[in-house]
Amino acid sequence: MSPAPRFGYAQQEQLILNAAAKVIEESSLLNFKMSAIAKEAGISMGSVYKHVQAKEDVLVALTVSFLKHRFELFKPYFELPMTTPEKLLGVHLVSDEVLNLYSFDKSLEHLMANEAIMQKSSIGWNDKLRQINHQIYQQFRGILQQAIDSSELELQNEGPDGLTELEFGLWALAVGNAHIERQTSMAQLPIKSLKSIQIQNVFRFINSFKWKTPLNDSSLVTVNKALASLNLVSQQ
Repeated sequence: MSPAPRFGYAQQEQLILNAAAKVIEESSLLNFKMSAIAKEAGISMGSVYKHVQAKEDVLVALTVSFLKHRFELFKPYFELPMTTPEKLLGVHLVSDEVLNLYSFDKSLEHLMANEAIMQKSSIGWNDKLRQINHQIYQQFRGILQQAIDSSELELQNEGPDGLTELEFGLWALAVGNAHIERQTSMAQLPIKSLKSIQIQNVFRFINSFKWKTPLNDSSLVTVNKALASLNLVSQQ
């Protein structure tokens, strides 16, 4: 009779991802070795390959992990007693210290835009990535749809296209601000600052839609207090 495994399947997978994160932090997203992951995890290469079949799988798996982290992070946030515009603004102000699961999250997120990685990763991990992306999409779509159903947001005759425009604009601002953040010379104030140009642009974009209660100066105070109540802003 063979000995019982030291870890269950899910436990072993998490062990591998933890090891992968440490190996990448000590090397890079492009130069890490699968053998180093096995050594760090203290398991055989055969066991590693039961979970991730290539370096591309490792990158996708780590992406799935930090996206799951963000999905869970925003669950209690969206339940806070704020207007929908305030919730949308606050999303852009969550501290990177809280938002990121790994030190290389932003670089990994940028790297995952490379189609070659997706093509070389396994079907299983691609499916998991699609699932968590869909969950996050539904999470944000849900609060927007609720705002429409409650008449908090009026799209007039814009119909579904108006909602798509709002979603796309918020996503584009988030991606653009992240890109600017990597180019610190372009930022006059910290990206996450309430007075930064980036946040002011988000403020104006949200208010370009017809809300029952648009954002105003007091909204900034409300948002900051709400984020602090869940420790979603920097404690420094």
